[in-house]
Amino acid sequence: MDSTINVGNEATRRIVIENRKVLFKTGFAFIDDHKGFRLGKKHLLLGTSGSGKSTLARSVLINTAKKQRVLLLSTEETLEDTVFMFNERGTSDKIKENIVFVFEDSIIDEKKSIQGYMERLARKVINNGCEIVFYDNMTTSAMYNDVGFDKQTMFFNELSKLMLEINVPIFIIAHTNATTKDSQSELYVANDIKGPKTPAQKCEYVYGYNKLNYTIETTGYSGFKSSEKTVGIVRLLKNRLHGEANKIYSLTFNAEKKEYISDKEIPFERFKEVFKARQRLLG
Repeated sequence: MDSTINVGNEATRRIVIENRKVLFKTGFAFIDDHKGFRLGKKHLLLGTSGSGKSTLARSVLINTAKKQRVLLLSTEETLEDTVFMFNERGTSDKIKENIVFVFEDSIIDEKKSIQGYMERLARKVINNGCEIVFYDNMTTSAMYNDVGFDKQTMFFNELSKLMLEINVPIFIIAHTNATTKDSQSELYVANDIKGPKTPAQKCEYVYGYNKLNYTIETTGYSGFKSSEKTVGIVRLLKNRLHGEANKIYSLTFNAEKKEYISDKEIPFERFKEVFKARQRLLG
């Protein structure tokens, strides 16, 4: 039986309190500004291939794993690769103990059954007591890449259903499509995701990552001087539940740890200055 949205004062109050509550904080404002990772919701991070979005995702994961137990579902990097990278970054043992690594091959059967995949993933999350799933990278998954739009849409829909059923947030990393170039004059949008637009349309939160390389010119006693600067940028492309989208955040990178350590919201006018001064969007 269908129901109206008039669910009563008590139920309304409960829903409002739940959605206003800060849940899993990450230490990054582009997520925490909308109350952190949300239970059962889908958070999508887009970027061109090789742009550094996995570096950003790992940085968010490390911060999140300080307090929450996280499942890292990897489609590209093996356990050995991942252990080496975290060791190079000096990640503490306490944080590493909170990260459950799953290489995707271990949950794919011979028939590449979507149902079997979801059942095995659910068991990994539940049996290990994981509170958040990081999926790096959905668009390179053997279940998603080069299987046709219909199967890609079906896979994503089943993944969405699973996260809702087990009430766990998921942070999905995905490539933009092949026609989206790093050197293009206009910034990409959510619908520029590789494959069908369904993930961009159905994810509650969508973020766009770019690394900008730009030149600053200054005047001194010796005349004009040029210096190159690089900055990581995250654009909040979609925020379905918690206020406005289109916010822009500048990331701070720690070269020694090889990870992003913080971010802050910047005015759109400042972003326009950087984007105008850029030499190119780095891939």
